[in-house]
Amino acid sequence: MATANPDPARSFLVTRFAGFYEEVARIKVAVEKGELARLLQPDSPLEQIAPSDQAERVANRLLAILDRQTRAVAAVATEAEMEAYRRTRYIMVALADEIFILNLPWDAAEYWPKYLLEYSVAHTRIAGRQFFLYVEELMGCRDRTPLDADFAAVLLLAMQLGFQGMYRGNDGRDTLSGYRSKLYPMASGLTLEDRRGHMFPQAYDYTVVSDRDNTRIALAPWVRATVYGALGYLVLSSLIWLALTWSLLGVIDGATHQNCVMKNDSMVCRVTSGSASTQ
Repeated sequence: MATANPDPARSFLVTRFAGFYEEVARIKVAVEKGELARLLQPDSPLEQIAPSDQAERVANRLLAILDRQTRAVAAVATEAEMEAYRRTRYIMVALADEIFILNLPWDAAEYWPKYLLEYSVAHTRIAGRQFFLYVEELMGCRDRTPLDADFAAVLLLAMQLGFQGMYRGNDGRDTLSGYRSKLYPMASGLTLEDRRGHMFPQAYDYTVVSDRDNTRIALAPWVRATVYGALGYLVLSSLIWLALTWSLLGVIDGATHQNCVMKNDSMVCRVTSGSASTQ
């Protein structure tokens, strides 16, 4: 079976995703510590910033990073790489929007839809569905390229970092878990031809997500294949997680959550006296 490959050529998209998420994480930690003003205006850290201005300034800060990154990628990327990067950029902003509206308890959440990154980048408000259309498209791809594997890793990371989109809530938990397990063979570079090459391909259709399996009995070949698949999943998850968070270890000290609900394919979150929603 395919294994995780740290080849830089296969982390073109993950590297860009990580660079953007590093700033998202820095902002999250600043909010959680009550130090957002210090981050946004280091020359006057004690000056209060109105919640609406917080949303605008954070959004502009992230858009500036994306603008610089886009220009840097355009200078070196092939046409195929540039198209793959545009999709990755969409996933970046979809994740950031969901974090700043739904996952982070801060006063600016209700104002974020006015500065929605997805709309600024793609002029749409459909990330809750579009994200999973990208997943479905990858699942139906017969001839996967290294860029496809790289993009699958980006999608997997976004889900690991909390993106739920239209499947937010208990009812969508199994669906999200299913998508994650199916993204793994794509992210590892396993192709449909590779899967047909196995004597028992059905053994590779399932990913064990528990890391507590210490079975030591002699296993039938197809059971061993399933266990090895689970171990491969854990190894890959660890490698790409480390690749993403290595530069963040000195910054991230926890994640916070906010209670939100789904209404008509929209994610709705109440913050103090108001509410905000996005699709």
